[in-house]
Amino acid sequence: MIVFGDTRRAYNIIWNAWGSYKYEPFYKSMDFKGKVNLYLNTIIGLSYKYYGKSFLEELFNLWKDDENANRYDNLAWLILESSVYEKEIKSRPVLWEIRRDEAENFLDLSNDLARKKIALWDHFVYSMIYKRKAEILERKFF
Repeated sequence: MIVFGDTRRAYNIIWNAWGSYKYEPFYKSMDFKGKVNLYLNTIIGLSYKYYGKSFLEELFNLWKDDENANRYDNLAWLILESSVYEKEIKSRPVLWEIRRDEAENFLDLSNDLARKKIALWDHFVYSMIYKRKAEILERKFF
């Protein structure tokens, strides 16, 4: 497997958090501007580390053909993020800072249009993500 550019950077972040370079990740995360998302790719790698490749693939395959697959994917990542963050924060204190930065980026007014697209696509998922980001920043939810 040969990958370049932003995909390569995202994979390296995932592999570093995972502690393994054996497999190609089946997910990578980019921010609203198309840049590699350091925090969420770290979360993807930590999810591989704690739950394993087989478990994650089986989990996401449960609904891959469902019309609500994107909704389920997003909700699963919210749960996984919370879980692996709690498992890893003591050994990786920088997670707090990059988690906060990612939440600030999500809620930044310059990303308002991109957030509205998420809200139009699935208001429930948008509300859950927005609520999580607001909680991280200790802000009121709506």
